[in-house]
Amino acid sequence: MTFTIDAPVGAMLGVGYNEATFDLRSVAAIGDIGMDDDASGNLSTDFHFGMVTSSSDLAKSMAISAGASVRTLNFGAKAQIDFRERVSVSSQSTNILLRIAIMRRPRRLINARLIEDGNNLLAMLPPRTERFHERFGSHFVRQIVSGGVFYGVARIESESEEKQEELGVDVSLRIGNVLGGSVNSSNDFSENFNSSTDRIEMHIMAIGGSPRPVFNIDQLMSEISLFEQEVTNGVAVPITAEMSPFNQLTLPSDDVTFVQEQVARALLDELGENFQEQVELRNQIDFVLRNRDAFQRFNVQTFRDALNECNRNLNRIASAADNCARDRELCVLPQDIAPPSLVFPERKTPVTSPREPREFEIGPPVFQDPGGNHRVDFNQLVIAHQVIPRRN
Repeated sequence: MTFTIDAPVGAMLGVGYNEATFDLRSVAAIGDIGMDDDASGNLSTDFHFGMVTSSSDLAKSMAISAGASVRTLNFGAKAQIDFRERVSVSSQSTNILLRIAIMRRPRRLINARLIEDGNNLLAMLPPRTERFHERFGSHFVRQIVSGGVFYGVARIESESEEKQEELGVDVSLRIGNVLGGSVNSSNDFSENFNSSTDRIEMHIMAIGGSPRPVFNIDQLMSEISLFEQEVTNGVAVPITAEMSPFNQLTLPSDDVTFVQEQVARALLDELGENFQEQVELRNQIDFVLRNRDAFQRFNVQTFRDALNECNRNLNRIASAADNCARDRELCVLPQDIAPPSLVFPERKTPVTSPREPREFEIGPPVFQDPGGNHRVDFNQLVIAHQVIPRRN
């Protein structure tokens, strides 16, 4: 079946792709290229803003292509996976994701056909399907959309769960104020982080463009503006790729099958689900250990041992996926990777003084697609993502 994924590094039209292991292979198909127009007036923007409560939520929200599989999210694009590792989202922290994707019109391979070497392998009796797969994979890149994607994540932690939620709303409103053109509330916002028990970390990543490190919301929004200008002016890379199976091309035989690929795909699905489960658990344990004063008394060493066990399991799972990618004979589920069993402590309920009432005015929506007329109404985004402004 045909599917669309976030483009692997090096994706080009006609290049082979292995669905089970997410790696690009040799050029497999050739044809004419159509719908290639780099004019800035053909740019479109995909905008996402909201709170994420788990590593899997973050993975799905970061994906530009819809319907990405669990194995793709966990073993696919390395840059996105490394970024999620740095952010370390858990349900205990408050995490706000801002994602902007700027996309050009797609380039598509028209009248696609197998290259001669691939056709010759499948024309043999019997067809040399394994050798074909080794060289060309299971699919080929039929369409590419280029552009750029900017990710910004604010991770907020506080010993007080209530304070943490309030700070999350403040950060959301601050981003909304900047998107809406309002410049007020900067001082009030900074004063909310005057306690050693409150922390905010800013994480950014860009595909295309060259952003600088950021340390606050204003710098984040400035980098987004610069990123949009860079991509609009031509600093674009492949961001999504449509993969088509080879059976959509004219083949020498209709009996060509890839049985071992189906086995590998099933195993990697199972490994991906197990990997995601243990990432979620590891991030939860990590949060408790880093914020132990916010919880009722618990056995710290037990949680440290569990964290180490999760990391060992993740390494075993990743190694098994890598072995399966290199050799189909090694597609075996590893033993002894059950997640550790833990009872998480309850969070304390500290006594906090009431916060002074203040207003956050959201200005008119001025965020606009480069080269287009679409304007983002932040008030609607707030409602859609249930980021409700809280008044004390």
